[in-house]
Amino acid sequence: MLLAMLYFGRAAASDAVWARFVDQIVVPALPDGFTELDGDGAWLNPTTGTTGRERSTVLVVAIEDRPDRRAALERVRAAYRQAFHQQSVGLTLTQVCGDF
Repeated sequence: MLLAMLYFGRAAASDAVWARFVDQIVVPALPDGFTELDGDGAWLNPTTGTTGRERSTVLVVAIEDRPDRRAALERVRAAYRQAFHQQSVGLTLTQVCGDF
């Protein structure tokens, strides 16, 4: 299995807008489930060279390591970047043993 963590900057997405994004994009792409963790994040702006801070949400997803599952993660990232004009959505992947 893969343990995926997706990092979303939330400065441009209110709680209501985020909930709609989750319902319309995340749930269809990741129907087996995920966990949302809210927090505060920091990121380096490549244009200015300064570190900014903003509200963030991390999606934690345990999925089978298959090309279609990896593609689903990429669809979620691309949809968020496009919808909220973000430079990036972070992604970390770790191979794990898991059972549900």
